[in-house]
Amino acid sequence: MAPRRGSSAVSLIFLWSIAVPAAPRAQDIPPDVESSAILQDQASARSWAGERLGDAVGKALLSSEQFYKMRLKALAKPVRAEELRAAVLSQDGVRQIQQMFDRVMEQRLLLGSKVVLAEIGGEATLDGTVRFNEVVDRTRPVRQLLARARDDEKEIARLYAAHPREMREIDEGDALRNTLERLARIRAKGRSEEFVRNLVRGAVDTVLEGSGNSYIYSFEALMETLSRKEWSGRYAGRWHLHPPVFLASGGWEAGEGPSGADLELARSGGRLVISFQLDGFDVYDLDGLKNDRSARIDYSKIRKISHRSPEWARHFKTQHWILERQLAATAR
Repeated sequence: MAPRRGSSAVSLIFLWSIAVPAAPRAQDIPPDVESSAILQDQASARSWAGERLGDAVGKALLSSEQFYKMRLKALAKPVRAEELRAAVLSQDGVRQIQQMFDRVMEQRLLLGSKVVLAEIGGEATLDGTVRFNEVVDRTRPVRQLLARARDDEKEIARLYAAHPREMREIDEGDALRNTLERLARIRAKGRSEEFVRNLVRGAVDTVLEGSGNSYIYSFEALMETLSRKEWSGRYAGRWHLHPPVFLASGGWEAGEGPSGADLELARSGGRLVISFQLDGFDVYDLDGLKNDRSARIDYSKIRKISHRSPEWARHFKTQHWILERQLAATAR
């Protein structure tokens, strides 16, 4: 949809021009594909704010401009690999990453005897220390609602009506929708209501397990994040993490490294993939792949930052025990 124009938009442009210092000069910014994309996003951010003028407009405008100025400046003076490594492996960096995995576990979905941990992601900045600023996947709250309505076909239908975009992204292959559309024919064949509930529950579990393996980064979610905080320091790149897999037999299965899709995304600016390990984590710095248009991925350009500690292993062993107790209580 094209940005709306009018008196509000004119006022917005005037407010922006007097409230925010000038962006970096064009000659200070490398002329590449990424800078063009950032400038386009910056223009979209101004349109987004213009459509939501209100009491907090000044703060939203300033925060958005701070963020996009950071990104543009980073093209002229990017965060070096050794700076990033030092920040990630600092005490504060390790603490933040542990807290992110804790948060993923707090937001878990319990599906019968299964635990589904979803990916999260956002934007990283460097300001004395690294900051992993989360941009919340807009499908997350809908996934929580869908998990609570696992065998309630009427509530699931209401979710499709109330959240059509999010449900399309969760049920990407239409497996759940197709199941719901078949229920009338299945009942006509004399199947029991217990059979129908199990069928719906199985379809819900399948789509939630599948959609949990991806993180959806959206412009709208980014704008909501930008409007809630001030931005400072240097832009370090977009990040997302790969959580562990809960094993009912005991323990965790380590998170995966960068997927093929992650590597392709890195060519246009996605920088960091954080992977859970049993006794620590691996951070894959994919910045070396940026703007690489060769036919094959050059894996020698990928840098890996690793942290290992017995404290980490003990902490997440305790987290596993807590989840085991919750599953046992749910089963009773």
